[in-house]
Amino acid sequence: MSMLDFGSLRALVCVAREGSFTRAANCLHRTQPSVSHQIRKLEEMVGERLLERSRSENSVRLTRTGEILVGYAWKILDLVHEAEEVLKAELEIADEHPERLQDTAVSRRRVNSVRQ
Repeated sequence: MSMLDFGSLRALVCVAREGSFTRAANCLHRTQPSVSHQIRKLEEMVGERLLERSRSENSVRLTRTGEILVGYAWKILDLVHEAEEVLKAELEIADEHPERLQDTAVSRRRVNSVRQ
């Protein structure tokens, strides 16, 4: 299995939460075909279907594999959000109190790379 990317995991979580590719696309500010493509790519990487599609009801629901992956996707996305918030707070402290940074090229490089 290849690496899972955040965009595809975010798309899966939105589709699962919304129960619809169209509503998920609206939440993600993407087109419905691009969300469908991300889910298809994710299913190919995993090697199994993640969603059961119902054309008659225009809805989707998770397969057992989809439920497992969505659980991990929520955890991963929550951790990414938490890391972003911590880094943002640290950068604000560094901007307000530059003396707290160690005076090394490595520290400056880390702060500058996060800001970009």
